[in-house]
Amino acid sequence: MKKQIDALEQGKANFAAKVSDLRASIEQKRDEKAKSDVLYRKMLLEDSSGTKPHSTTELSKVKQRSEALELEIQVESDRLKVLESGERETLLKFLPDIEKAYSQEVAKENAAIQKIEEEARALRAQLTIKIKEANAHYKKAYESLMDLNNVYHKLDLPQKDLRNPGVPSGPTLKQASGSVYMNGDRCVNPTETELNNAYVLGQLPEWIQHYEKTGELVTDEEARERGVKTEDRRSWTLGKLLGR
Repeated sequence: MKKQIDALEQGKANFAAKVSDLRASIEQKRDEKAKSDVLYRKMLLEDSSGTKPHSTTELSKVKQRSEALELEIQVESDRLKVLESGERETLLKFLPDIEKAYSQEVAKENAAIQKIEEEARALRAQLTIKIKEANAHYKKAYESLMDLNNVYHKLDLPQKDLRNPGVPSGPTLKQASGSVYMNGDRCVNPTETELNNAYVLGQLPEWIQHYEKTGELVTDEEARERGVKTEDRRSWTLGKLLGR
C-alpha cells in the first residue's frame, strides 16, 4: 500500500511542479511585458520629442512583443486554470490502486489475526483442561469431608457445612478488592478489559509484563517492586562502571 500511496504523492508533487512552473512563467512574462510597455512608451516619447528618433519598424517590434506576451500570458493563465481545476480528478485515478492494496493488506492481517484467535482458543481449552485437573483433588477433599461428617454423626456431633470442603469451592475467578469481589491479578481468568487492551492498545498488566520477561508469576504490586529493584540494580551497576 505504501508503494501506491507513494505513487499518489509523486503525482501530487509532479502536479505541484507543473503549477509552479506555469505560475513562474506567467510572472516572468508579466514582468517582461511591463518592461516592454515601459520601453514602448519611452521610445514614443523620445521619438515625438526628437531626442531620439525611432523607426516604425523598431516601434512595431516592441509593440508586437508586448502584444505577444499578453497573448502568451492569457494562454498560460487558461492552462493554469484548467490544470488546477483538474487536480482532484487526476489524483483520484490513483485511488483504485490504493484501495486494492489496502484490501490486500487488510486481508493478510485479518488472516494473521484469525490464526492468533485460533491459537488463543486452544489456550482457552488448555486453561479449562488444566482447571479440570483440580477436580480430582476437589472430589477427594469433599469425600474426606463426608468421611469426617460420618464420624461426627456417629459421635453425635454437629456436622461441617458440605458447601465448605476445606478447599476452594471453585477456581479463583474473583478476589477481594476493598469491600467488593472482582477479577484481579490473582485470578486464573483474563478480564475483558485485559484482552481488549492487549488487542487494541498492545498493553499488558504489569504482572503479565513481568511474566513475559521472566516467567515468574507475581502480582501487580510485586511486579512494580521488582521493577524498582531492577532499576536500582541497573543504576548501581552503571554508577560502578562510571566510578561514582
